[in-house]
Amino acid sequence: MSLEVSIALRAEQDMTLQYRWYLENADLDVAERYLLAVHETIQRIAEWPGLGCLPGSA
Repeated sequence: MSLEVSIALRAEQDMTLQYRWYLENADLDVAERYLLAVHETIQRIAEWPGLGCLPGSA
């Protein structure tokens, strides 16, 4: 089962701020890897929504 992904405006803003921080304090490669990792993680959670939940907590 895969859920539809909706990213809240605040989450988008946080990701953008973090991306910019990596651009300023590291480099483009690090910033791009960060975004890729975030989007891959969001996709993984959408595909497996119970991932990491304790039994009975979901």
